[in-house]
Amino acid sequence: MELNTEESKISEEVNRLKKLKNQQTYSSSELMQLKNHSQEASREIEFQEQLGNEMGNQVRNLELEMSKSDSAFRDSTV
Repeated sequence: MELNTEESKISEEVNRLKKLKNQQTYSSSELMQLKNHSQEASREIEFQEQLGNEMGNQVRNLELEMSKSDSAFRDSTV
């Protein structure tokens, strides 16, 4: 008889925990943390893209300068 009572209690607890698990959602604070993290990640992506664009511009400018210098050097040696 005691075994059946314990088994019944355990079964009720398992059912209660299953219901609780099914009802769980993100809390407001968790959602805000996710939103903040998303915004920070977006800002970092934008920053890295801008940095990449600036570096690309610097590379193009240096290539242009090298081309001009190379052309001027060739003209001076002819």
